[in-house]
Amino acid sequence: MIKFLNISVWLLLSLFVFQLGLVYAQTSQIKVIFKVDEKEIEVCNYQVFISDPKNKIEPIYLQTNKDIILVPSNIKEYSGVNVRIIFGEYDLKFYNIDPTLFNREWVVGVKKPPFEEDEEIPEEISNKKLKMIYYINFHPQDSEGRVQKTYVTQ
Repeated sequence: MIKFLNISVWLLLSLFVFQLGLVYAQTSQIKVIFKVDEKEIEVCNYQVFISDPKNKIEPIYLQTNKDIILVPSNIKEYSGVNVRIIFGEYDLKFYNIDPTLFNREWVVGVKKPPFEEDEEIPEEISNKKLKMIYYINFHPQDSEGRVQKTYVTQ
């Protein structure tokens, strides 16, 4: 009886480890760095959600671990995804992100006034009072990054 119980426990553990391996084999990792006013900050608790811009899927919560975001492999099936990142007092929304950018390091940043003089402000909002600028800078390993910015006005 004990031998049967030992075999059963061993089989269940093996199955669990196998399933866990399948889950992690189907994900990739993104290293994420957070900045506020160009200073790197440590963020322990944050949430990341992705959704389909065409609203064909409900928002999906992505598992995070300190400075890593785990991304499902099926992200490549979409032509673009919306990304929502919540940390501290910030709730940042980025629209129509190319899934090929999900294999790079991300720098997620927030800039608050006063802004640097060399900050490029789009002409259509240059006459409005800026409350905040937030961005994701996608860093590929072998070339320059790509930035997506959002300008929040009052």
